[in-house]
Amino acid sequence: MYTQNLSEFDLHARAILSYPINNILMLREGCSTVIKANGFEDKNFDYKFSGVEKALELDDVDIRLFGKPKAWNNILKKKKLNISLALLITGDEEGVATNGTVKVVQYLKQKKIKIDHCIVGEPTNPNYIGEMIKVGRRGSLSFSIETIGKYGHVAYPHLAKNPVTSLIHICNKLNNLKLNLKAKNFPQTNLEVTSIDTGNPTSNVIPNSCKALINIRYNTRYNEKLLLKKIKASFSEVPCTVKLKIISSNKPFYTKSDKCLSLLEKSIYKVTKKRPTLSTTGGTSDARFIKDICPVYEFGSVGKTMHQVNENIDIKDLEKLQKIYEDLILSYNEIYGLN
Repeated sequence: MYTQNLSEFDLHARAILSYPINNILMLREGCSTVIKANGFEDKNFDYKFSGVEKALELDDVDIRLFGKPKAWNNILKKKKLNISLALLITGDEEGVATNGTVKVVQYLKQKKIKIDHCIVGEPTNPNYIGEMIKVGRRGSLSFSIETIGKYGHVAYPHLAKNPVTSLIHICNKLNNLKLNLKAKNFPQTNLEVTSIDTGNPTSNVIPNSCKALINIRYNTRYNEKLLLKKIKASFSEVPCTVKLKIISSNKPFYTKSDKCLSLLEKSIYKVTKKRPTLSTTGGTSDARFIKDICPVYEFGSVGKTMHQVNENIDIKDLEKLQKIYEDLILSYNEIYGLN
């Protein structure tokens, strides 16, 4: 429920990043309040809201009720911490990622604010909580290849230049590239063609152009320069003009084990009795930006349903995750809070 065009988060983010704050417009009347119930320490504690029916009898009234009994049971509330904690929530991680964590990292560098460690809450566990910690990621090179030909009728192919045929030839060569160099702690490098499109709805007309979207996930034995050289070599045998455009490029990285990682492993075992595997599998994450300013590890929920319809997390897994994070913060405070 909102009452103005810029939310509280919008205003804080713009202020921190020194972005302009335009006119704040009131869109509707509204208010919010915190209702703290007494007796929540009791295990049989329960509560209910009254008067909701009467409030909804009024015209143009909407109500949101949020119950947070778990917030009062946070163990950290009773502990004194000698470390500083910061929480970053971003919705700009997928794809190009021009805002979100990128801008925050830039700000921290400009202000010379030092971060000692970071835990990214990515859904790192394939099947159960405590299964896996990500200690690095493969590099990711996303790019498009466009072939430019010449319009024509399919009955007169000699008067046209078919860009589809050329692009299929290029994609076939790319699919057969030998990318089998192995790197310790990293999966095999792979190339995937994710889209081929002409925008041509007509079956008897040869289009003027055709574009493919392609992504390569690569280990530390490769780099952008080497991969681009291999990609461009596939253009040599086609009659059409070829245009290559890089969409995004992220280098592979690996975070060496340190005391923070050891503390995380111990906290996971304490809560789950599982010893997590250290892995660099999967896609990219915000860790690719944070690695430039501090050691970063990734540990979060189970990722079975990520990017699927009805993406979800088991409440019991969430509760385990909370306990792991709490124990990590307390143990981290004991080690690093003394400095």
